[in-house]
Amino acid sequence: MAYALTAVASDIGLIGRFRAFFAEYKAAGVRMTQYRKTVAELSSLTNHELADIGISRGQIEDIAREHSFKA
Repeated sequence: MAYALTAVASDIGLIGRFRAFFAEYKAAGVRMTQYRKTVAELSSLTNHELADIGISRGQIEDIAREHSFKA
């Protein structure tokens, strides 16, 4: 099996590391925003509505974390 490695000259070295760092920083911000939004939306539901979808208030943060960070 053969593998091909391609790299752009500007992505090698320090410039590439900065680009990767800022791309990951931006992605982390997106994930955190999605986490907060999920928590807010689930928290706004009544206990009855949460029971209808099969979750309890104690599970909201875990569900939001799984949805945002493991997807």
